[in-house]
Order: sequence, then C-alpha cells, then structure tokens
Amino acid sequence: MSESFGSQGDADVAESEVAESEVAESELTASDVSANWEPTGDPRVDDAVDRLGDLASLPLDEQVAVYDEVQRRLQDALAGFVPDA
Repeated sequence: MSESFGSQGDADVAESEVAESEVAESELTASDVSANWEPTGDPRVDDAVDRLGDLASLPLDEQVAVYDEVQRRLQDALAGFVPDA
C-alpha cells in the first residue's frame, strides 16, 4: 500500500514540474518569439511570423485578429507546400 502511495507522490512531483515548465514557457511573448526566430527561407512563412512582432503594440482585443491572420497565412503556406522529391 505504501508503494502505491510512493508512486502517486512521484506522479504528483512530475506533474508539478511540468506545470512549472509550462508557466516559464508561457512567460515568453510573441514579440520574444518573433525577435529570436531564424528565417525559414520561405517568404510566406517568414512574413507571417514577422507579423507576430506587432502584437506587443496592439491592444488585447486586436491581437486575436493578428493570431488568426498568422494562422491562416501559415496554413496557406503549408497547403501549398510541395516536398522535394
């Protein structure tokens, strides 16, 4: 019975570590990401990711439209992707 409790305790610790990691990652802003990414070489993708840099200067209610635009542009780029044969 105590072995089962130990396993649960280990699971709780692991879950706590994951939660702390997620908090640290969530502290990154879109501006941080767009400022620190390396260009892909595909101008459609690069332009879409560059757009994320505008988020910091926009009010929250306008940021959703930017995320939607970036997602649409990335989906369009992916839909037109043809892998090298």
